[in-house]
Amino acid sequence: IIDNTADVVYGSRFLGDCRAMKPLYRLGNWGMAVAASILFLRRVTDEATCYKAFRTGVLKSFELKCRGFEFCPEVTAKTLRSRLRFVEVPIRYEARGASEGKKLSWRHGLQALWTLVRYRFAR
Repeated sequence: IIDNTADVVYGSRFLGDCRAMKPLYRLGNWGMAVAASILFLRRVTDEATCYKAFRTGVLKSFELKCRGFEFCPEVTAKTLRSRLRFVEVPIRYEARGASEGKKLSWRHGLQALWTLVRYRFAR
C-alpha cells in the first residue's frame, strides 16, 4: 500500500508458518480459501485472516452491511469482486484457545461460506 503496488493487503498464515493451527481449523480455513478463489477467480490463501490493510478510500467505498462474524467474508468478497490490487504477505501464527477468545464452530464456517456465495452473486 505504501509503495503503491496494492490497494488491499492480507497477512496469510498459509504463506507463513501455520503449524500451530489445529488440523481441523487448517482444513476449514483451506476450504474457505479455495471456495473464495473459485467463486471470484482470484487466488486467496487465507480468507479468514485477521490481518487486513486497506487504502482508506477502498474500505469506505464498500458499503459494509454485516455486523457479526460474516464481516470478514463480506470484506473479502467485495475486495475480490472489485478487481482491486490485492496482495497477500506471509505472517507468523500462534494458535489461541477458548480462554483467549477462540470459540468458532462449523456453523461459523457455513455462515462464512454462505456470505461469500451471497456477495459473489449479488447485484
